[in-house]
Amino acid sequence: MKIYPTVRADNNPPQPVRADNNPPQPARADNNPHRLPERKFIRKRGYNYSNPGFYFITINTQNKAHLFGSILAERDSKARIIMPLTGVMLYTEAGKLALQCWEDIPKHFPNVVVHAYVVMPNHLHGLIEITDIDTEKKSKLGAIVRGLKIGITKWFRLNSDIEKVWQRDYFERIISDPNQFNNTKNYIEQNINKWAKKELSHKLYC
Repeated sequence: MKIYPTVRADNNPPQPVRADNNPPQPARADNNPHRLPERKFIRKRGYNYSNPGFYFITINTQNKAHLFGSILAERDSKARIIMPLTGVMLYTEAGKLALQCWEDIPKHFPNVVVHAYVVMPNHLHGLIEITDIDTEKKSKLGAIVRGLKIGITKWFRLNSDIEKVWQRDYFERIISDPNQFNNTKNYIEQNINKWAKKELSHKLYC
């Protein structure tokens, strides 16, 4: 049972706040056009991302562009309610390459296991494990993602006029227990079907 701290009653009433004769000054406008906006820190501070464990990764394309294919919703013609039973991902050549890049991760990082992955039209999901087997070099999560991005980016620059493929950075979640692992794996495996259901519902009711 989680124990929450108790708050003691304070018998000393709060003292009145003295007036401040120096009112706060308004913030100055920043007219420097070259100053970069502050970025929200999305990694767990102080955590070593080469630690053995399970990680859920999401990587988005730049501007959510549909670079990897499209999803077709297949329906059961005998069903009274028109809802998709399955979704089928129709991969572009870049989408097929992205699938292969997921498969190739253990070749480049021998202590990494890919438990599940999916290539969606505008993003990638993966569930990977960094193991504790002895290797010459420990694999860091950032290096794994960077290698995946670079491999796909090279293909685009050789075969298209697209220079910027990815949204900056990536999203991750540290998987902490078996239940979370199973839920994440199921989410990845059902992602295409969920997309198809959402797309079809939008067409039916909009």
